[in-house]
Amino acid sequence: MAIEDAELRLVSTSDSNPVEPLTSENRYLEEAARRHLPTQCLENEVWMNLTAPLKHQLASDAISTIDDSMRLQSVNTLRWDGQAWWCASVDGSGVVALALHHGVDIKSGAILGIVGGGGAARSTADAWIKAGGKISALPGRRPLELPYVFESLPSTGTVDFSVDFEGSDSDDSQFPKSRLRLNPTYGLQSGDLETRFSALMTQPLDGRWMLAAQHLEAWKRLWTPQYANFLPSLELLLTQLVHAENLLAKYA
Repeated sequence: MAIEDAELRLVSTSDSNPVEPLTSENRYLEEAARRHLPTQCLENEVWMNLTAPLKHQLASDAISTIDDSMRLQSVNTLRWDGQAWWCASVDGSGVVALALHHGVDIKSGAILGIVGGGGAARSTADAWIKAGGKISALPGRRPLELPYVFESLPSTGTVDFSVDFEGSDSDDSQFPKSRLRLNPTYGLQSGDLETRFSALMTQPLDGRWMLAAQHLEAWKRLWTPQYANFLPSLELLLTQLVHAENLLAKYA
C-alpha cells in the first residue's frame, strides 16, 4: 500500500482507457440501485471469487444475479450482504477493460480471437459482443456456446485481440495475425523489479493483467459499487501486485 504511483510502462496511452474521473456520478452505483443490489456495506459481509470447476455449477433461485452469469454458467464472483446472496461473472468484463486499456476499440467492431468453451471463455465472448465487438472462435477441447445465436468469423483473418483459455496457443499458431495476445494463466515470476515489469510488457500478456482487471470489476460491479470511483487504476493495482510479489519472494 506504500506504492502510490503506477509504473509508467503499464499506463494506458489510449483514449479508450476505461478509468473514469472522480465525480459524484457513478454509473456502477446507478446500475446497482437499478438491480436492487445493496449500495452500502453491511456489518457482516462475505466476498468470494470462484474458479473451475465451481463457476459452472452454481445455479440456484436462492441467489440473485446482477448479470447473465447463471445463463452463461459462468458465476465467478459472490457476495453475501448479511441478508442474501448475490452473484456475477467478471471474467469477461475484466478482459474487455484490459483490451480497452491497451487501445482496442471494441465498440467499433474489434474482433476477438478466442480458444475454448469453458466458463471464462463464455463470459469473455458474451462481454465482448455486448461491448460492440465481434468473435472469431476456435473450439479447443469444447465448442464455445452461448445462450443465444452469434456469428463466429473465420480464424484466418486479422484479429484485434486474442485469448487462449486452454493454453494451446503458445506458438501463436491459432491466430497468427493477432495484434495483441493474452495468456490468461500466470505462474511464478523471478528476478528483480525490472525483470518482473518487463515480463508484463511482453506478448502474450501475462495472466496478471486479467487477474487485476477482473478483480477491479468485482469491486465495481458487485462488492462496493458505491466506491467505484475511488478504486486504484489497473496500472496502479498491477504495480502494487508486482512490488508485493517481489517483497514476498525475499521471504520464500
